[in-house]
Amino acid sequence: MQPTEEFTGLGMPVFTAFGWAGEEAAQKYAYSQLEQFIALLHTNLSANLQTEMIYYGLSTEDQSVYLAAAENVEEDAHIAFNARPLSFEIQLALTDKPALNRALKKIKKNPQIFLNMLKDLDPDWEFRIQQVQIDEDSGNQAHYQDLYKDQIAGLNEENVVDIFEKASYLNGDDKWVTPIYLSIRLPADQAAAMQQSIIPVLTERINTLAPIIAVLRGRSAKKVAAAKIVTESGVAPK
Repeated sequence: MQPTEEFTGLGMPVFTAFGWAGEEAAQKYAYSQLEQFIALLHTNLSANLQTEMIYYGLSTEDQSVYLAAAENVEEDAHIAFNARPLSFEIQLALTDKPALNRALKKIKKNPQIFLNMLKDLDPDWEFRIQQVQIDEDSGNQAHYQDLYKDQIAGLNEENVVDIFEKASYLNGDDKWVTPIYLSIRLPADQAAAMQQSIIPVLTERINTLAPIIAVLRGRSAKKVAAAKIVTESGVAPK
């Protein structure tokens, strides 16, 4: 969707529309504002990320907007933007079992490089890997435990190896899937107060996720890190 009128920001009515007593008219207005927001955000992303996350749109089922690498959003890396009465959550996710197998295989080869990518982010980002059980008859999924759920500051050279080894092993078993999430929340009133500046502020935040998204999409962490050095310095690493 291309914006049809000037975007003025995400006001508090956008966030309060998704409270427990949200009314249809309020949600319809919120959806229209969120659609404007996500179209503008996508337009302002780096050329690299526009190519990576080629799809964007509104999910009324999830009451959110998204950027996605695949038309079927859940099949590859995607970023959801969840407006709620108290917060505006940005969540990068990879939940598809085959996609996770590809990503975990690459991460497991160079966990330290992937850790460095995470540590380059604002420390307020939360990293989570779930262990989810798959019912062999129905295919339904149920949360079993978290392999890790904390701020990225809690990750280190020792535990990151164990976490990804375990996640990769479990995801290779038909009974389990190990979804990966990276999220951050802004207070709703803070997001609303940004007005139009929410676009450049969040564009910068999302652009910093580019190396992580590339690895989650199955590319070599070592090659992604090397490409990042070339992009930033103009000099190839020795």
